[in-house]
Amino acid sequence: MKGLSKIGVGLYQGEESDAGDLKLFEVLEFALLNGVHVFDCAPSYRNCRSENVLGRLTQRYPDRDYFISTKGGFVPFDFSQGEEKENAYVQELFDRGWVRPSHFDQEYFQTFDPIFLDQALTTTLATLSRDSVELYYLHNPEYFLAKVGRVRFLEVMKEVLLWIKDKIKAGQIKAFGISSWNGFFEEEQRNRLELLEFYTLAEEVGIQSYFNYLQVPYNFSQTKGLFFKGQQASTSQKSLFGLAEELKISILGSAPLGQGKLPKYAYPEKVQKIFPGMTSAQISLSFVLSTPGISSALIGTTSLVHFKELVSVYLEERFGDRYFIETLTQ
Repeated sequence: MKGLSKIGVGLYQGEESDAGDLKLFEVLEFALLNGVHVFDCAPSYRNCRSENVLGRLTQRYPDRDYFISTKGGFVPFDFSQGEEKENAYVQELFDRGWVRPSHFDQEYFQTFDPIFLDQALTTTLATLSRDSVELYYLHNPEYFLAKVGRVRFLEVMKEVLLWIKDKIKAGQIKAFGISSWNGFFEEEQRNRLELLEFYTLAEEVGIQSYFNYLQVPYNFSQTKGLFFKGQQASTSQKSLFGLAEELKISILGSAPLGQGKLPKYAYPEKVQKIFPGMTSAQISLSFVLSTPGISSALIGTTSLVHFKELVSVYLEERFGDRYFIETLTQ
């Protein structure tokens, strides 16, 4: 496979229904047939429906190139069933030995217990009709860090990395990374994910060469990845993007449209002149794709019309260093 396509499809958003599944499949199919092969999912997305839709795609087009990422950290459950069934399911997890109580946080329905992660990955691979995933993320580990503190957090993360090492040896995981929302940008250091600390832990386990990706939000209104110098490097504080570049870790940008807010924003005329003939949504995406360090931007939508509008920025290569530099000077 060549390098990552500059845009990918995130399967987080969309109506949780059969109709929503059909809309999502239309977007995935159009993307795949138009040069996009990055697909980002998780067992819990869209109330446990999204990976099934992606599985339909891989079954229909088994010989295409895919770069599929999945995630471990949250326990998939249909919360519409109510609190009583939720509690019964948690007890079942404990009784069957799938999750150890010491590794479970019911507030966020989160676990990094390797026992559960292993079962979830097996289910994902079966759903996708694949022997492996290109990328496995630890999903929002900052919640767990805030709950248990750094010492316990690193103990459990080492357990997880040892499990990932086994999955790499088995050929089921090709690379791994961290998918986070605010974790790398927390103002309080005690709750902040430290990239170098985690990379050092991966070195101890012997899998740092497979720690290749981060997924964080990045858009016109969320630029901390580039500018917030909160990451401890060897001799100084750096931005997340700066440290990731030093460690040769690629960045995939989530929420490039600010979760649907930026397409409704009327950019000032001086910004519109930098991106001539583009809609607000296209300007937002072009800015992200033009940012140094962004390997791919993940678009989350089940609207085929909306996706076609955005994919044109990628297909027509309407992005680049010039757009980024000119925007920063405004």
